[in-house]
Amino acid sequence: KSRGRGKATLPSTEGREEAAERSSRGGGESAEGMEENGAMGPTGFPQLKNDTFLRAARGEETEYTPVWCMRQAGRYLPEFRETRAAQDFFATCRSPELCCELTLQPLRRFPLDAAIIFSDILVVPQALGMEVVMVPGKGPTFPEPLKEVEDLLKLRQKVDVAAELGYVFKAITLTRHKLEGKVPLIGFSGAPVSLILCRCMSPRDPIKAMGMITTEGLSENNCGMLSICVVARDLVDSEFCGLIAAT
Repeated sequence: KSRGRGKATLPSTEGREEAAERSSRGGGESAEGMEENGAMGPTGFPQLKNDTFLRAARGEETEYTPVWCMRQAGRYLPEFRETRAAQDFFATCRSPELCCELTLQPLRRFPLDAAIIFSDILVVPQALGMEVVMVPGKGPTFPEPLKEVEDLLKLRQKVDVAAELGYVFKAITLTRHKLEGKVPLIGFSGAPVSLILCRCMSPRDPIKAMGMITTEGLSENNCGMLSICVVARDLVDSEFCGLIAAT
């Protein structure tokens, strides 16, 4: 369990005020912002009832130490295993409805102080055009990992984050509404270097991986810069769609 105060990254004061203004529309009533396809939009979020986690993250005094768990939505829950058994891991990640359900399951059992959106850091490499598969007994695998500097040119040089990761943003918005203000919704993202190490042929060889980031001649299109741009846009769009904090 993580009970500290250094695990969350909050938006700037200005960003928090803008997010709070968006979240307060509707005064805690059920969401009215409906898109044409019937999905809930990022407006009219229910009023937050428990902000203990957020206050602790800002370094403020709290009545108790707020609790959330790594792998909060995980295999220790029989309902998680039942939900996940129906389809592939990344197919689950691409379903806003299933991500929402898996995010909410732990809160039905335990008095936690935050919900953590169900997703994976490797959706970013997928957005960059890489194939990632979940191999039973082994974990996430790249059929064609980055082996040489030239492989970087195979990555999408310009990524439409809204199109490639729209399912993540829809899951965030849907879950924020379904939480009904019970606790904050927090998320996460892999740092660019972590993502690059995951994508390389030898992830335990950081010298070779870091060399790919800094190779001359690829300063504008190198792996690190592409990852930074996608991760940054991912976090910004996630906040707009309803995410309150990120780890």
